[in-house]
Amino acid sequence: MAAAAAVHPAPTSPPPAGSVVARRARSRLAAAGSNAVTCLFVADMWLLFWGLGAWNVGRLACGVGCPVTVAAAKVFVAAAVAFLLVAPLSLIVMARTAGAAIDIEAVEAPAPKSTAAALREALRDPVVIAVFASVVFAFLVLAGLLVKGDSLIKGSRRERVGSAIYDVGALGMDTVNCLIVCPILTMRTWRTWRMA
Repeated sequence: MAAAAAVHPAPTSPPPAGSVVARRARSRLAAAGSNAVTCLFVADMWLLFWGLGAWNVGRLACGVGCPVTVAAAKVFVAAAVAFLLVAPLSLIVMARTAGAAIDIEAVEAPAPKSTAAALREALRDPVVIAVFASVVFAFLVLAGLLVKGDSLIKGSRRERVGSAIYDVGALGMDTVNCLIVCPILTMRTWRTWRMA
């Protein structure tokens, strides 16, 4: 009898049904929380860029004191505050999600790529191209501010040219972020959830 017990150990009792249900509920709650944080982050980023774009358009169309401009400024400030509060938490959630999706031991080291091949692959991504375009528009904003600030006479031709360069850069940056970067990131997030 002792030899049979050594070969076939006694079955352990299954975990209580309550702990399994509680574990599933916690995992569902954690998944719902991470999805909510990610949705809030993407929506807040979109509101931030739309508010800034509406403020720039309103400022150009009817001046700074216009009700549309004031409302857009309030939306932008509220979105910026929410972004600063949500960004750290959403970055932690995204990092944990990415870390959980990768099994370090199962991943083999990829074959080394040349720098040109890696750069070519990165430049195929539309978000990278849009970020480069946004940086170019940011340089236009900086150049416009420098030209406008260098003008000695208020209302001079140089100041108007600087203002025009600044406005082109600001509107271009807002357009790229609103209409290219945010929708692509939203679609990628949605596709990731659909596949999971």
